[in-house]
Amino acid sequence: MLSAVQQDLTQETFIRAFRRLSRFRGDASLNTWLYSVAINVCLNGMRAAGVQSAAATHRGDDTS
Repeated sequence: MLSAVQQDLTQETFIRAFRRLSRFRGDASLNTWLYSVAINVCLNGMRAAGVQSAAATHRGDDTS
């Protein structure tokens, strides 16, 4: 079962994809485009929650 946060991010992914479907150019498959939307929604969610990526922490980009 998905957590509430996972459900919210999933819902936000499909809402954002639906609203921006007219921007889909067809350069890549729809699956690839939807995957990139999902990645961006999750990254934005992590930023909003104050979670840093492991890559940023490893590079020493810790801004806290």
